[in-house]
Amino acid sequence: MTVHTLCSFFQHGYADGYAHGRIHGLIEGRAAGKEKGLELWEEVGYYRGFALFWKSVHANDPSSRVYHHITSIMTAIDQFPLVNPKPQPATETESEGADEQLDVSKLLTQIRSRHKVLCSALGVPAPRLRALATGEYTLADGELVNLQTSSTKGKASVWKIDNENANRPALEL
Repeated sequence: MTVHTLCSFFQHGYADGYAHGRIHGLIEGRAAGKEKGLELWEEVGYYRGFALFWKSVHANDPSSRVYHHITSIMTAIDQFPLVNPKPQPATETESEGADEQLDVSKLLTQIRSRHKVLCSALGVPAPRLRALATGEYTLADGELVNLQTSSTKGKASVWKIDNENANRPALEL
């Protein structure tokens, strides 16, 4: 009798915990997905704006190599999905066609590489968005500098630091 009671308490607690975890997992997963989707579209939007700008600059010569690179990157961006498809149970015929489905990470890599090629054709340095987005790096004199390993000791400060106003009381609003 005691073992049966413990098992029923365990099963009841497990079911409650599972349901609670599922709810919180969905909430946290949705929030993480929105954040990651925003990051992806911020990057893709940058590439699209960059390509549209240079497309307008090179509109007079649509047969040029640069214009070809611009249309190539625009085609890849147009294939990028706007919505996340709902997962559906796969059947045997659908699982065979799963290889033909769009691979978002592969497409993003393709867009990034086409952007680098376009920058090279234009003679424009390609920015390193991923390194700058983390906050660990910054651009100093056109060079990528790691903020965590670089030291400012012994270097002259670019900005004058005024210590006389450091003890001034703050304004109260």
